[in-house]
Amino acid sequence: MKKSTLDKVYLKTIDLLNKEKLTYLIIGGLATGVIGEARLTQDIDVLISIPQYKIKDFFSKAKKIGFSYSPKQVEEDIKLRGVFKLMLGDFHVDFIIAGMPFEQSAFSRKKKISLYNRVAYFPSPEDLILFKIIASRPKDILDIKAIVLRHRKRLDVTYLKKWARIISNDLQNVKIYTLLERLLKE
Repeated sequence: MKKSTLDKVYLKTIDLLNKEKLTYLIIGGLATGVIGEARLTQDIDVLISIPQYKIKDFFSKAKKIGFSYSPKQVEEDIKLRGVFKLMLGDFHVDFIIAGMPFEQSAFSRKKKISLYNRVAYFPSPEDLILFKIIASRPKDILDIKAIVLRHRKRLDVTYLKKWARIISNDLQNVKIYTLLERLLKE
């Protein structure tokens, strides 16, 4: 078997998502590299909207093109956290099943971007900032700073603040909104 590389895993993932006509966004480190500034990442993160009845068929098609997974683990992860993981060689793809109103808004604002000669859907800079601020890990904060620096004059601050307030209320975490305000001022 040929050794997988992140770009090959990305291409297989995009081909599968596009062929199945699923609604998705590439988020995480890969999106940061495209929208903010390049950085190393070891996986691919995908926000996906997938009806329950399509999940088993999706796994079957993923397996046919070389992805592997633990059916028991996937089922448990979907029930408990709304996520699942597919593996290809040394790399994995984390799929987050969309469910929040903010995620639906992000889907409606998606951007078509060509990466590795393949068109895929990425979030707007504002939506990527919001995805990153929800996680708020140290590397997410650095990613947000890079996105803000690159897009500062074009950011829709009203949209950002509106959704940061809603997300803060939904997650009962006022830090999300206050962190956004601080990062926008830097």
